[in-house]
Amino acid sequence: MRGLLSIALLLPLVSVIPAFAQDMSHVPDPATLERLRGDELRAAYSGKTIYGVYKNPTSRSVTKQFTETMGANGTTDYREGDSRSGGIWYIENDQMCFEYDEQGRAFAHCFYEFRSGSCLYSYDNVTFAGDAPLNPANWGSKSVANGDYSTCEDYYG
Repeated sequence: MRGLLSIALLLPLVSVIPAFAQDMSHVPDPATLERLRGDELRAAYSGKTIYGVYKNPTSRSVTKQFTETMGANGTTDYREGDSRSGGIWYIENDQMCFEYDEQGRAFAHCFYEFRSGSCLYSYDNVTFAGDAPLNPANWGSKSVANGDYSTCEDYYG
């Protein structure tokens, strides 16, 4: 009986373990990727908080996780590890673009966005095969909006 109780108490912890051991080599199926443009981008991001992971570590922190709250008024609040930066977001040439205060809003970070279920994939450089990325493995980050059930492969949202 004691053994069964111990197992029952540990089961919730086992479900958390994959959150720390994510496989960032995941390649989304290009047949499921829907490119977001204009108003679709606005609907996916405006007024929402996004929880995401980078495929590769950033130079700012040791974590790959980030959170970004995008106000309906075009402001953004970005958090990565202990770093936090305000800024603005906008849509230009059917890409999501960000300019951050800590960089003096000196240059834009723009991304092509694709959705697969509730998972949002960001690509900074894309060669297209029709309307999908020629190389779907080249995503830079993937994220889920707060409150959405995550359909991201290997991501805990």
